[in-house]
Amino acid sequence: MIADVPVPPDPWPDSRPQPGPPLARRAQLHRLAVRWAGNVVVVLYVGVALPGALVTPWVGMLVIAPAIGLLSALVAVLVEPKLFRDPARRHVVVHVAVAGFLLAPFTAGVAASGAVGGTALFVLVVLGTFVAGDRAFAWVGSPDAPDAPDVPDVAAVRAGLHTLPTARLLHDWETTERLLRSPRHAPVAAELRALLLDELGRREPEAVNRWLTDGGTSPAGYIGNDRDPAD
Repeated sequence: MIADVPVPPDPWPDSRPQPGPPLARRAQLHRLAVRWAGNVVVVLYVGVALPGALVTPWVGMLVIAPAIGLLSALVAVLVEPKLFRDPARRHVVVHVAVAGFLLAPFTAGVAASGAVGGTALFVLVVLGTFVAGDRAFAWVGSPDAPDAPDVPDVAAVRAGLHTLPTARLLHDWETTERLLRSPRHAPVAAELRALLLDELGRREPEAVNRWLTDGGTSPAGYIGNDRDPAD
């Protein structure tokens, strides 16, 4: 009969601080909020622009509005040439052109609507800023950005995690900070940090517990980076 092999104790005590909602869940809620905010922005913008077209002079609708639409599309293509070269993304150029075309009647609609138009404009600016900021952060963290960070493969990291030096684990923890700010990469970054946290806790349980208890943002100040993975 094979003797029972004792199971080593868990290096993580049960009293360690419990994390809040999973980051992937928070990222999902954030994307949902951005989607609904974007829908409200579109409804307000078009809803004010359509009646505004009735009070816009013909010069504005036939000359100024098309010129603004073409200029907006040109600026979008100059900023991101891939929008035009990629057939799957050309609709973005069309959306930008339509938004530019509707700017003239939207302005006329706001002026003609009085307080209602002013309220719609205020809500549109607030929600539009929220959506635009999210799109900007998503683009910064995307592969299309000039200095976008490399997104590690989770399976490859999991396979070779035990062989990496502690200094590399601490470095990888810091590099995931930028990925966390990208809604597209936040779930992957959360999974990577969970792997890194488990491995750091296996090597330095007391230091990691002190770090979590203190509520620090980085474990670098609590863990020495010169420890060998085999220790």
